[in-house]
Amino acid sequence: MIQANKSSEYLIWADALRVLATVAVVVIHVSANVVFAIGKINPFEWWVGNILDSASRWCVPMFVMISGALLLDPSKNEEISIFFGKRIKRIIIPLIFWSFTYFLWLKIRGHEITLRYMVRNLLTGGTYYHLYFLYLIFGLYLITPVLKTYLQFASSRNITYFVIICFLFVIVQQFVNFIESREMFSSLALTRFIPFIGYYIAGFHLRKFVIERKHLKSILVVLFLCIFFISFGSWLLMKKYGITSRGYYLHNYLSPPEIIMSFCIFFLAIMTYGNGGDTSAVFRKINSKFQRLAPATFGVYLVHPIALDLLSEYGINGLWKTSIVGIPLTTILTLIACFTVINFMRKVPLLRLTV
Repeated sequence: MIQANKSSEYLIWADALRVLATVAVVVIHVSANVVFAIGKINPFEWWVGNILDSASRWCVPMFVMISGALLLDPSKNEEISIFFGKRIKRIIIPLIFWSFTYFLWLKIRGHEITLRYMVRNLLTGGTYYHLYFLYLIFGLYLITPVLKTYLQFASSRNITYFVIICFLFVIVQQFVNFIESREMFSSLALTRFIPFIGYYIAGFHLRKFVIERKHLKSILVVLFLCIFFISFGSWLLMKKYGITSRGYYLHNYLSPPEIIMSFCIFFLAIMTYGNGGDTSAVFRKINSKFQRLAPATFGVYLVHPIALDLLSEYGINGLWKTSIVGIPLTTILTLIACFTVINFMRKVPLLRLTV
């Protein structure tokens, strides 16, 4: 049923998933104002936003799984000092630059920015709604040398057990938070990574397997059921609890259907590329585009809220005309603007360090 994948050609699917996950992130943030308008807009428009949002929720887990697949390989021997030298520069410089960029952006948009506000938001990762991810990845980097040592000597069954235990703890904790109406994630930025350790290890563990083609239909059915469960269940929860941590329970990245959906997307990528992928000219052309766009995805993630804010100033958002038009249009315009800006920044030596 599931066989070991001896190929090392996982960098191709990593590039593809980076690009697709970046698109999904933008879709979520464009759809947000539609989802938040439940009960205030036409039900059809709301359902379009809710389904697109629900179907894109695998994006952040996928970024974590890709990082695990690439960084946890024990065969890549690096001194800890070299490892941290590379990764800290990769995270700390963008974190500082974009944190203060968004403080400035908030100031320009009329928010009062005090020293106390800045310190509090830097500690909680709340400078802007998306920057928590840098803290999350940084925390995973800190424990990577320890995890690599474990993975080097652990059996496949032992790793599977560890991943299951990680997710079971998280699912129980998230459910308790739901029952007690608490926030789903820690308010301290540097502990945000802990619930995502399961995804991080799973990325390394699952990349070694390919799924036989005969299981494609089953994976697609499970994926569809996850999207249906998240979107329909969220509708019920939001009707009852509104836009709260309870109402948004199924939309958080660690709810059971979100975890299963993320695994399905990961398996589909492995299935597509696990045996070298399609060798047709069309397939090669698509891959070349993924490989060209992938280096800019980190920067696109960092800058896209500014593009969304600017478009919103001109009335272009998920509800422009109608959500079935506004969401794809706003997503496309945002991605074009962001990839253009980031490709320019990557050509400027100092700016390149920030993206």
